[in-house]
Amino acid sequence: MHRIVLRPFLVVVTLTMLFVALMQGTGRLGFMFLPDLELVANQWLSGQRVRVSGLEGSWRYLNPVVRAARVDLPAGHLREVVVELDWLESLVRNRFVARRVLVGDGAVRLEKTPAGKWRLAGTSGDGEFDASGIVYHADELRFSGVIAFGLAGEEEAQSVQVNYLATNRGGLHRHRLHLDNQDADCAADCGLHLEYQARDGRWPFWDERIQLSLDGGGFVIPAAVLDSPLELMSIGIDWHLRGDESGGRLHAHARGLRLPGGVELAGLVRADVRGFEDVHDAVVHDLAFGLVAHLDDSEEQVRTQRALRMPAVHVRKDAEVVQFWAQRVDMGGVSEFLERALRGSERARRWLSALKLQAEALNVRGLHDGRLEHEITIDCPRERAGLPPRWPAWTLTATAVPRSFAGRRESFWATPGGWS
Repeated sequence: MHRIVLRPFLVVVTLTMLFVALMQGTGRLGFMFLPDLELVANQWLSGQRVRVSGLEGSWRYLNPVVRAARVDLPAGHLREVVVELDWLESLVRNRFVARRVLVGDGAVRLEKTPAGKWRLAGTSGDGEFDASGIVYHADELRFSGVIAFGLAGEEEAQSVQVNYLATNRGGLHRHRLHLDNQDADCAADCGLHLEYQARDGRWPFWDERIQLSLDGGGFVIPAAVLDSPLELMSIGIDWHLRGDESGGRLHAHARGLRLPGGVELAGLVRADVRGFEDVHDAVVHDLAFGLVAHLDDSEEQVRTQRALRMPAVHVRKDAEVVQFWAQRVDMGGVSEFLERALRGSERARRWLSALKLQAEALNVRGLHDGRLEHEITIDCPRERAGLPPRWPAWTLTATAVPRSFAGRRESFWATPGGWS
């Protein structure tokens, strides 16, 4: 038994220890000469238009550590860079796992490709780099600097001051992110502050837990991110997950979404959400939209523009279907607001103007599923629709279903049905 089991085990352990000692010895010896290899490293990186200055190497326990005083990128630079490789975890996961990534100061530019993906400006590729592994597994992450957001092929960009700190140790994850507009002229408390805390689940001892909060205001999201500048006047999000149960609150006030015709849209939303497994129920208590400005209107005309305030809306989302329900909707108010908001679309504006819709719809229900099918049902009593006494009340159900035509999937509104 001793010869069959114990001896092979000891041989494997001995060989493993020799391999680790060889790798550690070779690595430590090589890192002693790392500063002398700076020229070779820059020649190797020249094809990527990257240059490293002040390159140094050291060893921390089993992990190699690389330091650089400055890293020049095709569009920006990083200073006081420290990268520590988690040698043992990298072997276990068979991929690069950083123990620490620290950037004391930096300025980089990101550009959005026509495909809608992000990449470092001045580089080629389609922006497929995924940093989620580093963000979630690295023991310590820190970045302080400026990130500019722009579109590929365009010079204009908007800069954001970023301060980010994260720790991931022992199944606990803590992330803090603060964003400010670099050229913002506001009080000291403007910007966005994100806090994320999580604990990995360990069945059967405890469930997974996540706590997320976002608050702030006076922050302008760069135009390249949403294809239009959006100013968050105020925002507050609190969300938690404990096992299968989740829930949270949201309130947001934003403006700056631009529509054709020089129309700027503002919005206000306040909602509560509760969920269990894949089913989430939300109640949107406040939902309002307003026209901030018409570029060719006078200030008095803008000031007197009416806002559209929607009633409470109940929303349910499961794995396949999103449903909503509202007790009553002022269809005349919706039509009037859309007529003003869509002034840049002549066809839609004329159609709404000719429709002259004046009614209060009751029991408005709708759904959307993953097969691109939509359905909306509206009840409208005779007296609410302004119909003559001889006209009956009506219920309208309309469905949009996909159809294939010449190899394409197209949606269309079916003939209204369910009249009574």
